Amino acid sequence: MKTICLMLGLMVGGIGVAAGRGKAGVASFTRARGRTAGPAWRACRPPSGKNSALASWAQRGGFGLVAKIQRRITAKEREAIHAGLAQGKSGAQLSGELGRDASVVNREIVRNGGRKGYSGVDAQARAGRRPECASRNKIVDTPALHDEVLALFATGATPKQIEVALRRRHGLDLGRRVSHETIYDFIYIHSKGLVKKELISFLRRKKPRRSPAPRAKGKLSGQLPGAVNIGERPAEVERREVPGHWEADLVMGAGNRTAILVITERVSRYVMIVPLGSAKDAISVARALIRAFKHLPAHLRKTLTYDNGREMAQHAAFSLATKVAVYFCNPHSPWQRGAVENINGLIREYFPKGIDFNTVTKGQIVKAEWRLNNRPRIVLDGQSPAEVFHAAIQKDCALAS
Repeated sequence: MKTICLMLGLMVGGIGVAAGRGKAGVASFTRARGRTAGPAWRACRPPSGKNSALASWAQRGGFGLVAKIQRRITAKEREAIHAGLAQGKSGAQLSGELGRDASVVNREIVRNGGRKGYSGVDAQARAGRRPECASRNKIVDTPALHDEVLALFATGATPKQIEVALRRRHGLDLGRRVSHETIYDFIYIHSKGLVKKELISFLRRKKPRRSPAPRAKGKLSGQLPGAVNIGERPAEVERREVPGHWEADLVMGAGNRTAILVITERVSRYVMIVPLGSAKDAISVARALIRAFKHLPAHLRKTLTYDNGREMAQHAAFSLATKVAVYFCNPHSPWQRGAVENINGLIREYFPKGIDFNTVTKGQIVKAEWRLNNRPRIVLDGQSPAEVFHAAIQKDCALAS
């Protein structure tokens, strides 16, 4: 009996558990594909918690359980999840009953409507459609659409611009319309070799592969006290009719350890750059904004639009000191303050990603700000932001006199 026990312990040692670690051990064995070499499990002692766990694991199927965990979730298992959720069971309880890792079950639930909206039938139907959807692309399957997309790419249009152009050209003809996500899928998944490289060269960023954007650190979307949503912002701001409405954002340095504060006026595109260095907390940002706005004429201090970053937690103090109303974008909606997003891209020409803003001198910041404000802009009909901004100041002075 002891010999059998020792052999079983040696076999399971590569899992890194010996079952006392339960599912974590199974997962480590799966990742290593059974090649992990670990210390032999001390299974020849009197029964203990670990020994009982191993015995239970062996009774449930041992190595056969690993193979079961590697399989896709079946329709029967989805029905069991549906029934279990109706009984109020947790993901951990369901994973134990199904012999699945808890993360697999929880992902399945979240992906298909959550605990309240999960349906085993609907989840199975979606799972059946995924392979078909992943292997097909509307642009590849439609030669006329394929040629039209390539022709628009040749003009320098972006995938989103192509989507809008096709919608305008073809109206309700869904066969000749396509979303920008389908265009990206066509470029990165369904194009190969030199064709793929050429299509990527048409893109603005020219990234060789597409990956999800990293989560921004220090963001507390929707948790800023007293935040007023952008939906309540005056209509004149969106139409860019009157100067004095601003947008702001932080441009981060290497490792998000340092930053500069970028503020731009929506009508003139006039830019103010405030160095923050490592002091990018809420109080420091509020003080920097107050310093930047204090010297502006009253008629050019109307509103400020920002995202939901925690660095704006002191927005009420800023509004009290400057009489500027602050509005916050919806979460994950940077296009709602597109003026400052555009300026951020231009600023990267002077301060590329990975720079440490503690090493940037005040003279370098002033030079970058001057060049951004004095270059002619097409959107301003050849005028520079400084010309338009100063004209707005002088116009108010003339009216006052």
